[in-house]
Amino acid sequence: MIVTKDGLTLFDARTGKTIWNVDRWSGSVARMVYDAPKDELIILNYKTSWGALFSGYKNQIMALNTSTGDVKWEQSYFGVIHVNPRTGRLVFDMDVVGDHIYLMINGLQVLERSTGRELWRTEYEMYDQKVPIGTPGYIYFYGGVAKPLITKDAVYLVYNQPAGGKVAVQKLNLSSGNMEWEYRVDGRNNPVPKLILAEGKLLVQLGGRINIVAPDKNGNYSSKYKYEGKFGVLALDPATGKEVWSQTKMKDQLSNIEVVGNNVYYADGKALYS
Repeated sequence: MIVTKDGLTLFDARTGKTIWNVDRWSGSVARMVYDAPKDELIILNYKTSWGALFSGYKNQIMALNTSTGDVKWEQSYFGVIHVNPRTGRLVFDMDVVGDHIYLMINGLQVLERSTGRELWRTEYEMYDQKVPIGTPGYIYFYGGVAKPLITKDAVYLVYNQPAGGKVAVQKLNLSSGNMEWEYRVDGRNNPVPKLILAEGKLLVQLGGRINIVAPDKNGNYSSKYKYEGKFGVLALDPATGKEVWSQTKMKDQLSNIEVVGNNVYYADGKALYS
């Protein structure tokens, strides 16, 4: 499958013959998800820097019949997919689970699987950024916002708003998107890179190893990793958001938290804890 100014085209790999073409497509392909039982492709686009090639660009998410190329549905999505200026990788995620499609672009959007219609969304930043002194561009901080946890009736996520200095763990109703509770995290722009549901607790990792991408005076970007945040581990009651226990004695760094059986494992620069 390739993208040209004529749209989205699928070719036979053995013969090179065109199987089908979708001329309504614009931009490049950010993600494709193949649903074998439905013989269906769900495709998300994004705007590249090619500019003139994709005049008339619009945000699109589309479901196609894989065999015929017939468009089952087409919708617009909210936000702009960010590109890491150092690696060129797209900073977003997309999951198709059950009757829903989850887009993590400028926050979380929940779409109806059968139609692509937006059911609800919550807007927050997937990464942090700040303006450097004396150099062009922005400094970007990646890996500090956990991927949402989705259950049969709820979504647990990290609501990150650097401009307002707000970081919070929230539980949202899966059907409506209404917030059921919120736990504010101490410290301005404190990374919360991981959430885990285990043994009836919501485990929250505070701080961790963050990827920092920064420009030099010529606008060239470099990448480094650094431990940042108010390091610790919290256990919250998933039903109420109340704190059950916390461990915040780590000072210099914190590994990702992992759960094995009934135990939570994590480490700092001096010891392994459980």
